[in-house]
Amino acid sequence: MKEFSKICKLPFEEITKSFKLIWFGLSGLYVSNFKKIIDYRRELIVLKIPNNTIEIAGQNLEISLINKGELVISGNIEKVALGVSNEKKNK
Repeated sequence: MKEFSKICKLPFEEITKSFKLIWFGLSGLYVSNFKKIIDYRRELIVLKIPNNTIEIAGQNLEISLINKGELVISGNIEKVALGVSNEKKNK
């Protein structure tokens, strides 16, 4: 998670208090404290988290488990990014 903090250029404490990601290799991702699913396709899943969004890109993505505020995404995960570009927000 600290590496993710460096990549996002955000303080580690700020990231970990608002949501949590646990990445299982390239085939699974656990997300806690998400607010809603913004976009859900086989190649892209976008989640609303407190004060931001998470974009998960890859192939054959699916939500394999979902509970209140947490989910597991499976598939070939190629990229996880914090925030969505203005171009994608305007589509």
